[in-house]
Formats: sequence, C-alpha cells, structure tokens
Amino acid sequence: MPISSISKPSKAKIVFHQGSSRLVDCESVSPMRFLHPYFSDQAACLILSSYGGGLVQGDQISIEIECDVSTTLFMGTQANSRVYRNDQGYSTTHSLHVEVAQHAKVISLPEPLVLHGGSQFHQKQKWNLQKDAAILLGEWFQCGRSDSGERFAYDFYDSLIEIRQEGELLLREPFLSKPDPHPPNQTGCFGDANLLLNLYAVGEAQELLLAALEPFVAEQSAHTQVPALGQKVSFPAPDTIRSLVELEHAPITIFRMLGKTRMDFDPVWQALGPLLATEKWLGKEAKLPMCRQDLS
Repeated sequence: MPISSISKPSKAKIVFHQGSSRLVDCESVSPMRFLHPYFSDQAACLILSSYGGGLVQGDQISIEIECDVSTTLFMGTQANSRVYRNDQGYSTTHSLHVEVAQHAKVISLPEPLVLHGGSQFHQKQKWNLQKDAAILLGEWFQCGRSDSGERFAYDFYDSLIEIRQEGELLLREPFLSKPDPHPPNQTGCFGDANLLLNLYAVGEAQELLLAALEPFVAEQSAHTQVPALGQKVSFPAPDTIRSLVELEHAPITIFRMLGKTRMDFDPVWQALGPLLATEKWLGKEAKLPMCRQDLS
C-alpha cells in the first residue's frame, strides 16, 4: 500500500555558518514535532518526537530535511517510536525525505521502532546525496513489547528505504513483515531474536563503519563456519547474529544485527561513539544518546 500524500510536511534546513552547522528553518506539523537541543559546537541536532508519546491509527507524518553544503547533522528520536493498535483500519504512515548537499554529513540513529499488537505501519525513507556527501543511517526495529511477552503481534510492517547519489540509485531496500500467515519467529527469520538493527553507510561513513564494527563482526565467523564433512566440530550458539557487507556495485556498506535485548547492542554504540566524537564528524564533546555507559 503506497503512502498517501500529505499536504503540509514538517520541514527543517541546516546551513553552515561561522564554522558550525545551524538550524535556520524549522516547521513542525502535528502530530510530529522537532526538538533542537544542543549537541556540539560543530554539529546541528534534530530530535524527532511526537505528541502523546507515540503514533496512533490514522497518523500521517511527512518530514523534509535539507542539509546545505559542508553541514553536519545528528538526527535521532526522543524515545522509542511506538506505533499503537489499529482497530478501525486506518494505517499509520511515516515519510522522510532528506537532501544532503556536497561535503555534508548526516548521522541518523533513532531509537527502536516498537510495533504494538494490532498495529499497521507504512514507512518510506528517501535520501538524496550529492557528490562527496556522507551518511550513516540507522534503522532499528523491535518486534513488540517483548519485555512483557508481546512478540510479532502487529498486523504488518511495510518499510522502503531508498538512497541515491547524484541521481543514481545506490540502494532500494523494501521490507514487509506480516506475522499472519508467516510467523517471523521461525528459524531462518528472527528465531528467538526481538530486535533487528540495520546500519547503512555511504561515502566517508563507510570507512568509519568498517573501522568500528569489522573487529566486532569478526567474532561472528566462528559461529558461522561450516565444518568439513566427517569432522565433529561444535560451536557455542551466539547471543546475537551480525553481518557486515560492502556492496560491489555501489559505494555503500551495510551492517545487520539481530539480538534479544537492547543491551546486546551496547557494543555497537560503544564502538561507534568514540569515532563519531571527533572533529571530522560530530565534534569532540558529542555523545550518542544510546550510549548508556561511559565510553571514556
């Protein structure tokens, strides 16, 4: 089901002025609102929030963000993005369109999307990058209120992410999950995992992602190697599943990870945090909101 058009999107524009990135234009349209807390002297910060602490049936959110030449932006969410039950047949929709100019950098790391039982959610993200632009885009999905035993009780989750650079399509990744009639908790799908994290890195962010997570992913190889026939080799079952892929046809690197709890993902943020807190990226005083432990 395509996302229907919304007459008036929420808009924000970031420009580079006097050595730092600044928000110069910001308009929030209910039920979405922008928050703009101080993040660092170098990078601008946009936190996406919603009135009422979540999205209800019929909510339609459209966001357009423009990042000017040489700007640096950190994007996140105030808390978990909760999508509540739908009992009237009006799906919740979310559309994000980001323009990233030359030499601009965007780090988008939201908190998990949590789909409550009976919810219906359509999402579309379009990222248009110019030459020498870089992005690190995170997409984090939780199967429901798993702490209270709710898993894959939503009606459907429909997501599409498109990344283009100078008009050329780098990535088009659709994801559709309908627990009925195809339970995602089967072996070969989510299994006993409750969360899925995808990280997409383009441009200079590829080097950053590889430096942070390649050693972390290397630990996975011992659990995925297939022993030769006739050998009796056993490996302990991993608590998480991780993969790091560089696409041959496009300048993009993808990291994927499955885990049972949010704590399983702490090593990811601990690896990324120090590399992002530099003058090249977000500024020395910057700290990822999801880093709950001291990284010093």
